[in-house]
Formats: sequence, C-alpha cells, structure tokens
Amino acid sequence: MTTTVTLGPYTLDAFEVPTAIRYGGRQRLVVHDLPGGGRVTDVLGGTDSDIAFSGIISGKDADTKAQLLDALRMSGLTVPLFWSEQYFIVILAEVSFDYRKPWWIPYQLRCSVQSNLLYGAAASSLTAAASIAADLASASSFLTTAPAGLTSAQSAISSGQGTALGSSTFGQSVTALTTAQADLAGQITSAGAGLPGFDLSLQSTEPAVSPGSLTTLAANASQLASLTAAQAYLGRGLSTLANIGS
Repeated sequence: MTTTVTLGPYTLDAFEVPTAIRYGGRQRLVVHDLPGGGRVTDVLGGTDSDIAFSGIISGKDADTKAQLLDALRMSGLTVPLFWSEQYFIVILAEVSFDYRKPWWIPYQLRCSVQSNLLYGAAASSLTAAASIAADLASASSFLTTAPAGLTSAQSAISSGQGTALGSSTFGQSVTALTTAQADLAGQITSAGAGLPGFDLSLQSTEPAVSPGSLTTLAANASQLASLTAAQAYLGRGLSTLANIGS
C-alpha cells in the first residue's frame, strides 16, 4: 500500500504507511419469524465498523511521533482520516506501541467512525430506498393480493429513481403509495364491517352468533389483522419517502 494516509495533524510516511486498512460495516436488521414459516425483516440502517491499521514509526524523531499519536488518543478529538478516495471523520479510540529502538516503534491503532463524508449523502439515499423497499415487501407479505398501487410503488422504488427527490419517478412513488393506502383503508373498513358487535351483558340466553358463523368471523378477524399490519408498514414507507430531503 503506497498511498498517503492522514489522521488529523499526522500524515503517515515511509514505514508508517500501513500495508492494509480494515474498514467497512454492517446493516442493522431485526428479523421477525412469523407463524407458518414466514419472515419479516426490518432494515434499521447501516453502521460503520472501527477502522484499524498498523505500521512502523521510524527515524530519529520516532519517539516524538509516537507521543503525538498518543496525545491524539488522549485528547478524544474528532479528526479527519483520509487516504486514496476514502474520507472519514473519526476519533482515535486506541493506539498501542511495540517499542524496539528509539528509531523503530511498531504501532497498531483503531479509530471509531463518526461519519463517512464521501458516501454520506449517497448512503442516506440508499438507506431510505432500502428501508422503503423492505417496508413494502413486509406489507405485501401480509396480503393475499397486493393492491395495484403497492405493486407500482415497489417497481418505482426498485428502479433507483423512486427516492430521488425532484424526479418524476419520485412523484410516481408518492402517488402509488398514497393510492395503495386508500385501497387498504377501504379493505379494512369492509373487513371490520364483517365483525358484528357481541352482547357481553349475558342478558340473552341465546348466543348472538351461531356456531356455524364462527369460522367466518375468525377469517374476517384474521384478514383485518393482516390488513392493519400491512397498512402500518405501508404508512412507515410513505413517511420515510415524504421525509427525504427534509
């Protein structure tokens, strides 16, 4: 690795430049295993792993350079870390030295990432798109037949332009999701109407509902629960879409 690496006021050179830099991250997921084998995954957003690398501080001023790095750790300051096309804002969380000679001090360090300046905006848009897509998929999983608006919204979001504020596809996504919400609201009203009120006063000796209709009532109740769950995921997806750029 021959590129220049800069950490706050410290620019690494010669043997100080690491042969490799470990960085990356993960996507935070909450997985809900449903009865019957179904699965719904909530996408909560990406998080950066610590950045770690090592090298050798060399030369007649190696002691002074090591002290500078250690002082940066002690300060807890938020500083830039950049190399090649990577640019982060970090805190030097840990540094250790393996003192060999006054002019030869191997080191290892670890930085806690506060933000990724290069990909921050793009990552935010991608995170919103992934979050909306996950919510729409979750909504679909509760429905026997997805409304046309939901299918159109999924197509728009997956195109890559559905979350691009100001684009025509963005407007189509909002319209499609709003239409799908209205469609589900109508279905919820219809399903709710199929659940009659129950007389719990025990004043009547005859049951208000015949045993033969209990199966139908159970089906209506199950449908209402599924529609309500789908509506909730759809609402969150629409809210995420509406908040892009705000």
